[in-house]
Parts: sequence; structure tokens; C-alpha cells
Amino acid sequence: MYGAALSDSQLLQAAALMAEDNANEAINLCRQAQDRLTVITEKNKEPRYLITYAKALDCQGELKMHSDLIAMLKQNGIVNYHF
Repeated sequence: MYGAALSDSQLLQAAALMAEDNANEAINLCRQAQDRLTVITEKNKEPRYLITYAKALDCQGELKMHSDLIAMLKQNGIVNYHF
């Protein structure tokens, strides 16, 4: 799915921006990825989409507010979902 691949790419770019101490731009990319993935994960609960969605939320410091998502990932044996 193109949207998911684009979101993965944006998160990689965001990580590079964070490393360059450019948090504002990084968070903006993470927010774009989150917006795109929200639409995808509403219909598709596959871990590959949920992991990227969780990383986009974590990038913005919002992952802890989504305990249902964290529980779903852990239920699937996924522990590496942090940005």
C-alpha cells in the first residue's frame, strides 16, 4: 500500500531530522504519517500498519495516550514499536 510506504519513509526522514536537532520538522512529518495511517488502521489492523502508526504517535509523544493500540501490539508479540 502506497500510503503505508510513504509513512515509513516519512518516519525515516523524521528520525534523521531529530538527529539533526530539527524536532519541529520531524514532528510535522510524523503528524503527516499519523494522519495517513489513521485512515489505513481504521480498516486494517495488520501489525505492519499498526507498528508504523505507533511509531508516528511515539515521535510526537502521544503513544502513551493510546493504550488500546499498545495492548493490541503486545497481544501480537510486538515489542519494538517505539520511534
